[in-house]
Amino acid sequence: MFKINKMTQYSVSILSSLEEGAVLSVPDIAIKTLIPVPTVAKLSKTLQKKGFMTSVRGAGGGYTLSRPLAKVSVAQIIEALEGPITIASCIESSNSCSLSQSCSRRLNWLKVNQVLNDALSQLSLAEMSGSQRCKDV
Repeated sequence: MFKINKMTQYSVSILSSLEEGAVLSVPDIAIKTLIPVPTVAKLSKTLQKKGFMTSVRGAGGGYTLSRPLAKVSVAQIIEALEGPITIASCIESSNSCSLSQSCSRRLNWLKVNQVLNDALSQLSLAEMSGSQRCKDV
C-alpha cells in the first residue's frame, strides 16, 4: 500500500497551521494542531533544516514560514522528508526488478506515478490549510 508516513502528515499540518508573517512557539503550534509538543519540536527543527520554516529567537520567538503557503506544494514536503515519490520500485530504476526488461506494465506504472506527482505538486499548503473538515469516508 502506498502511504505517506505520519511524520510527513504532521509536517503538513504544522506548516499549514502557520500564518504568513506570524511567529508561533512550539507549544502554540502543538495547541493549534493537536500534535504532541515533543513531536512538534522535533519536526520544527527538521522543517527548519529543510528550509520550510525559520526560527526566531528571543522573547516572543518561535517559528515562522520561510515561504508563502501558496509557494509550497505537498510534493515538496513529501520529497524533502521521505525522498522521491514513487509507487513502484521500477520507477526509480529499471534495474531494481529482474522482470523490468520484459515487463509490459512498467510504462503504465510510470504514467500512474506521473499523475500522482502532478497532483501532489499542484496541491499547495495554502489549499491544505483550508478550514473545512471532512467526515470519515
